[in-house]
Amino acid sequence: MNSKQLFKVALIIYCIALVFPVWTVKGNNPIYGIEALTIGALAVLTLDPRWFCNLVLVYSTNCVFKTFNKIYLKRSLILAAVSTTVIFGPFHGGLSMGSFDLFEGTGLDLGGYLWVISLWLFAISIYLRKTEIDSSSYP
Repeated sequence: MNSKQLFKVALIIYCIALVFPVWTVKGNNPIYGIEALTIGALAVLTLDPRWFCNLVLVYSTNCVFKTFNKIYLKRSLILAAVSTTVIFGPFHGGLSMGSFDLFEGTGLDLGGYLWVISLWLFAISIYLRKTEIDSSSYP
């Protein structure tokens, strides 16, 4: 499988993760991937590292389809590793009002696992692109 094919597989998994519940909050209400992505965009203001993991998608798009950048490979691997920490919790969205936690999660759901898998596949697609470039430079 080459880097472009793996990128496409990762993109499909990422899109599927957007329509599945990422985690369930108190009261058995699911938060879907698209909601988490939208709410997570506000996490940029609080410098929550979990949202920044979505930059792996941007890095891999650039490296696989445009110009390979070694720094993007390193950043993507670090961000994919950070995304893995979401599996271990905490499942808290940050909107806390006294004893009322609006997004206090009870556990990670399928969408969350798919998101982590897709980010790792994006990072691996950058690495594959590097090996493709390296192997094409040899006579």
